[in-house]
Amino acid sequence: MILKKQLWIYLTEVTFISNNNSINNQHIFEKTLLYIEKYQNTPMIWYIRAFYYKLHAMFDSSLAMFNKSFEHYDKMSNSYRLSKSLIGKYIIYVNIDFKKAEETENLLIQLKHKNKLNESMIPNINFNIGMNSYLNNNYEKSYRLFMENINAYQTKREWFYICAICTQLNFSIPKEFENYNVQENEDPEIMEYFRMKYNKYTNKKLVDYIMKTIVPKYLIYQNYRQPYWAVFEEELLAFSKKDKRFADDLIHFLDLEKKACKKC
Repeated sequence: MILKKQLWIYLTEVTFISNNNSINNQHIFEKTLLYIEKYQNTPMIWYIRAFYYKLHAMFDSSLAMFNKSFEHYDKMSNSYRLSKSLIGKYIIYVNIDFKKAEETENLLIQLKHKNKLNESMIPNINFNIGMNSYLNNNYEKSYRLFMENINAYQTKREWFYICAICTQLNFSIPKEFENYNVQENEDPEIMEYFRMKYNKYTNKKLVDYIMKTIVPKYLIYQNYRQPYWAVFEEELLAFSKKDKRFADDLIHFLDLEKKACKKC
């Protein structure tokens, strides 16, 4: 019985991690999920299935599972799992109901300020609200939340968006970027561009780097991959506004972007 329970715990973790990381082998995922679903009345299974439905854009089904999980953990006063479930609901509402997303965001902020939350969850809350703010062009709010994560929790995944926001708001890249190792990023050449910008390379060198390194290595190869196309379009737009010499580079970039979009 103990071994069976331990096996269930391991399978649950494997299923959740593979689902959360969008591992391509859905056959393995489905077989594992079917095996452990006889424990479907356990809150962890509701939680895993909620993420599975979200991954497949089955938002109503996902929301039902997140609600079920949320109600359970609320009764149990489990702030860690409660916040995870609430973040799940928030991500769904962002896609289907703006008003509900705002209400859920307020609940997340309240939970964050109760000081009863596992500290590891605060960066997660900040990141999800910050990303939604970024995608809705609320750059000041997004910048504030991302910088809170960087300064208070030493997170790194926000740096790409911080650098992109700085272009939108006409900010200098913050001094904390000095300590960021661009080689730790999964796309180091992308962050190398922002390192060059931080170190005040000439606009000509920055534009050449976009067109000769980023476009052929990342954008063309990966077709229409967001947010890179959109971010570097804004970079080139900013350069062309300052110096008309870069207008041709922007036009060429937009033409490549249009062709890439047709492939996606």
